[in-house]
Amino acid sequence: TASRSSRIYNATLTVNYSVCTAPPAPDVPDGGVDLCLDETATALTATGDNLLWYTAPDDPTGSPDAPVPPTNATGTTAYYVTQTVGCESDKAEIDVTVNPLPTSSVTDFTNISCFGASDGSITVQGNEGSGSYEYSIDDGATWTATFTSDPYQFMGLSAQEYKIRVKDSNQCISKPVQ
Repeated sequence: TASRSSRIYNATLTVNYSVCTAPPAPDVPDGGVDLCLDETATALTATGDNLLWYTAPDDPTGSPDAPVPPTNATGTTAYYVTQTVGCESDKAEIDVTVNPLPTSSVTDFTNISCFGASDGSITVQGNEGSGSYEYSIDDGATWTATFTSDPYQFMGLSAQEYKIRVKDSNQCISKPVQ
C-alpha cells in the first residue's frame, strides 16, 4: 500500500511600494547659450540635483558630466538635461548657438599733417556680425559706445600702429586689422 501525504502552506506576501513623483525639469539659461566661433567654451550649466545630460531628446542614457559645446562651426545645437530626485524629471532643452565673427575693414584714413600732429583719422566698417557694433583701435583694450550706423570714424589720431577690432551685439569680436 502506498501512502501519500501533502502539506498545504499558507503564505502572505506583502509588497510595499511608493509612487515616485518626478521632480520638475532643471532650470536652464533663458534663451539658451550664445557663443562665438572658435571661442573657448565651458561646460553647460543648469540648476537642479543629480543632473543627467543628453545629446538627443530620445537618448535613453544620460551622463553626469555636462557637455562642453564645440565652437569650430556656426549653428545651433540642442542639449538636454534632467534632474533625478527619487525619479527622473522631464528633459529641459538648452539651445547652444555658435555665432560667426564679425569682420572689420578700414574704408578710409587720413594721415597726420606733420610730425607730432594728432589730426589723423581712420574710418572702420563692421560686417557680417549681428546687431550694432562697437569699435576698438587698441586691439580691444577699450571700445567705443555702441553704434547702429556704420562706418565709424576715429579722429584726432597720432602716428602709431593701431589694431582695429569690431564687436557685435553677440559680444563676438573680429580678428584684428592693422
